[in-house]
Amino acid sequence: MRAQFLLLSLARSSIATPSSSRGCHTFGHLYEGSEDATLWRAGLAFVSSGLLPSTTQPGLILLANLTGDLPSLQPVTILNLSLTFGFRPHGLHLDNVSQRLFAVSHSADLEEEAIFVFGVEGGDGPAMPVLRFRYVLTSTQFEYHGRPLLWFLNDVAAVDGSSELYTTQLGPLNTSSPQTFTKDKALWRCTWQETDLRPDGRLPASCTHAVPNLAYGLNGIAIHPNGSMLFVNDEFGGPQGASQILPYIRAADGKLSPLPQMSLDGNSIDNIERDRGSGGLMMGQYGSLHGRHEAALLSEMDGKGGYGPVQEGAALPSHEQFQVSTSLSYGRWTLLGSPWDLGPYVCEAVVE
Repeated sequence: MRAQFLLLSLARSSIATPSSSRGCHTFGHLYEGSEDATLWRAGLAFVSSGLLPSTTQPGLILLANLTGDLPSLQPVTILNLSLTFGFRPHGLHLDNVSQRLFAVSHSADLEEEAIFVFGVEGGDGPAMPVLRFRYVLTSTQFEYHGRPLLWFLNDVAAVDGSSELYTTQLGPLNTSSPQTFTKDKALWRCTWQETDLRPDGRLPASCTHAVPNLAYGLNGIAIHPNGSMLFVNDEFGGPQGASQILPYIRAADGKLSPLPQMSLDGNSIDNIERDRGSGGLMMGQYGSLHGRHEAALLSEMDGKGGYGPVQEGAALPSHEQFQVSTSLSYGRWTLLGSPWDLGPYVCEAVVE
């Protein structure tokens, strides 16, 4: 049974508590719509929250601490962010070179698709970091469609230390045939100059199709820390409409050269997170895998620089109505996010 929405107290931190899932715990059960997560430092991850328009919670960025025996979660202070922007975060990327956090956002108030950029400040020792709003990247190419059509943008991967990013397009749904997609979704490449920043905090970016091929829907995206490889989730482009990963070699000028697709064991794959240590790809799955309702998936390096088949990871029993969108692991803990449900989950087992 899905939990009822609760009034959020922003002053409270949240600690994982046991649930009915073996090895899994509820985590931040007061927080709404935590769709994506990105690792910042060892065991510390930023988590988006408040994806959907809501009267009980604004858009937030949370900090998950996965280093202890019992993980904790609490909101991060955001400085200089105007409420008039209608910040509602979706996909995330953390630039460890420049300490910038990128967040796709869908403002229902302004009917605007944008990518917010924050500077990460502090966080040394036990102190919490703070985020300082820097600017909103906008483009005339980004249409606004709203939640029923799954918006326009979905996830983002920036080239660390530069003014270049790639963002996936999942929406809109086909309006003439509800709940279906048309093959017109693009992978976008955006560049910008910070000198173009406007007094209202908006910064117009130059955005074009990164590759000529279009898709039914592009969801998660991840990038190698040195910017040499890009991994894009073609959510419906595999055999029988299953998800597949499109790997690309990225040149210094931003040009992408495709590598063979990675077939995935299952469909309805959502976000992708790349583990900087092992090179593995962590993915959230919101559909069924081998008869189970939800799962996190793991793809490991094959020892030759390529990626092997996706293997089953931490899974929730079929009775758990938690729609997994992202998966991120550190040590003994795997964090599972969800776009629609309350709070992330944390699970102890990564691969069975």
